[in-house]
Amino acid sequence: MDGGVLVKSLEEGKWKKAGMREDFIISFVDKVAIDNVADLNRVLEYKSGGILVEGVYRNGEKGVYGIEW
Repeated sequence: MDGGVLVKSLEEGKWKKAGMREDFIISFVDKVAIDNVADLNRVLEYKSGGILVEGVYRNGEKGVYGIEW
């Protein structure tokens, strides 16, 4: 897989509450491809309500999370 943003550490908050764990690679936010941290920040800057985060863990497990925003 190319691109994406690796979640190295996760503190208590809405991302963890949604079920996300460390070592998750964020690939898409609301179906928009995420290649790097700049992409992630740009997409999140204008979101409100909720977001859909898709990606994969380093072990190959896929993940989809709905997060209150």
